[in-house]
Amino acid sequence: MNLREVIVSLLEDAKLYLRQVDEVTYATPIRLLSNSTVGQHTRHFVEFFSVYYTNTKKA
Repeated sequence: MNLREVIVSLLEDAKLYLRQVDEVTYATPIRLLSNSTVGQHTRHFVEFFSVYYTNTKKA
């Protein structure tokens, strides 16, 4: 599996869990996530992949 396939798989997994998480859970800080929320954690890795994608297109 190459990096692109891994990223796509992770984003598909995120889509699955986001459909199952209610608004309260999405916005509640979780100690396991260093007191960030599911929403913050999701935004963080989506932004990471977005930057990666943008930079690989420029190369």
